[in-house]
Amino acid sequence: MALSKFPAAFNSVTDGLLIAAEQARTIRDGTGDLRWSSIVNLIRTLGQLEANYEIAKVEAQKQLTAAQTYVADLGGPATLTEFNTLMSNVVTAKQAMLNGLDTILTGLDGTNFYVQKTLSIGGHNVTLMEQQDFIPTATSDTIRASALIANLITDLETLGA
Repeated sequence: MALSKFPAAFNSVTDGLLIAAEQARTIRDGTGDLRWSSIVNLIRTLGQLEANYEIAKVEAQKQLTAAQTYVADLGGPATLTEFNTLMSNVVTAKQAMLNGLDTILTGLDGTNFYVQKTLSIGGHNVTLMEQQDFIPTATSDTIRASALIANLITDLETLGA
């Protein structure tokens, strides 16, 4: 018999699903400029979610019957097999979103990422590079309207997020 940390591992997956869904909805439902941090946070959450999911799969195999019962009692997919199938859809949607964002962001001018700022310090001008906080509205609108975010949200919601 092997001890399993499945409930704790799986809870981190369900937490990640809920957080990622909320972050994706916030991006989709926003207007105007989109904060770079919103995109970065969603990508990080999805990456952590995928890592936690892999850990949960290993832990589930240690005590499969208990893991099956635990999943069935959560109100989402009825079986671990169903959850795994739906979670693979989320992972696929995440990768499609990343690929799509690459395509969208490739079309941006470098000044959408960084701009030069000149500071006067003690009578001397110092030029620095400063990261932009926002994605311009036109590009933000393209991201929000894309199927990339919509498909991700649909797959997260199918899992109950």
